[in-house]
Amino acid sequence: MSLALAAPIMREMPRKIPRVLWIVLPLAYLLYFYDLGATGLLGPDEPRYASIAREMARSGDWITPRLWGQPWFEKPALLYWMTGAAFRLGIPPDLAPRLPSP
Repeated sequence: MSLALAAPIMREMPRKIPRVLWIVLPLAYLLYFYDLGATGLLGPDEPRYASIAREMARSGDWITPRLWGQPWFEKPALLYWMTGAAFRLGIPPDLAPRLPSP
């Protein structure tokens, strides 16, 4: 018996990932993104980090995060960069700090 005529041992598995994505993505939008900016910034941390990122986006100094003119190295700069990029894209001030947050 030739190898070309032999039936394959395993069949190709059908892909079901796209169907799942069509369900998961709208559900994630509804659960997380819908009306995210309805409330203002809460607690002491959100306004502080938003202010630092807004200042980075305004001044163009993407290296040193500053709070009220003083260097502020409490968090890694990536958080500020992502929020500052959201401010630069024109996302509203109540929504921009919440988009990149984990």
